[in-house]
Amino acid sequence: MNTALQLGALSLLAAVMSAFLKSHRPELVLPLQIGAGVLLLAAVLPAAKDGWLQLRESFSLLDVPLQLLSAVWKGAAVCVVTRLCASFCKDSGNEALASALLFAGRVGTLLPALPLLRQAAEIAAGFAG
Repeated sequence: MNTALQLGALSLLAAVMSAFLKSHRPELVLPLQIGAGVLLLAAVLPAAKDGWLQLRESFSLLDVPLQLLSAVWKGAAVCVVTRLCASFCKDSGNEALASALLFAGRVGTLLPALPLLRQAAEIAAGFAG
């Protein structure tokens, strides 16, 4: 809870500073936002690592292949990174680049799952005959 409040305060501070800088020094807004984003991600990464380890343990108890968990984790990481970058593009006025990046992110989210889809198709083909 305390970390969430600190991250919220950092985000609010960065937003207020961005609004102030936008009228006085617009060239500093993007670096400020990227820096705040990096700080937020750095603060969240230890929790993400703990979550990864818990998921991995849970999946091993269920005898789910680690490849499935890796595909889900990679897809989620691609999704988060592309959404953040697209937001930065949108904030800097590059709507078309943001849209293209979001499309690329959707494709990139599916790519780690392709080997799993192939395995599912092979299993379905085995049941069919």
